[in-house]
Amino acid sequence: MKKIKFNSLGQTDGEEEDSESITSKMFKSKSTSPDGFQATLNQIYERGDKEKVDAQIAEFFYKSVIPFNIIRNPAFAKMRDMIGRYGVRYKPPTYQDIRKKLLK
Repeated sequence: MKKIKFNSLGQTDGEEEDSESITSKMFKSKSTSPDGFQATLNQIYERGDKEKVDAQIAEFFYKSVIPFNIIRNPAFAKMRDMIGRYGVRYKPPTYQDIRKKLLK
């Protein structure tokens, strides 16, 4: 079935478009990828937040005077992966927890 395409003033511009194409455009959200599939959460986060997270990590290393080569430490990679798997609910240990409980 063909539908007539209208401009913003409600006037036809002579081009026709099928109803399936119109429907797909109406319901296409900003979280869809160029091929029309719904984007995963990782794709949504990767759009701009990775740069912000990377900058925050760099600032943390710099302001805490932590050597940058710590990133190569396997324990750092393991910590990063475990935090990622735990998710947004993760709360890091307190100063006292590390000092008295975890490093005894």
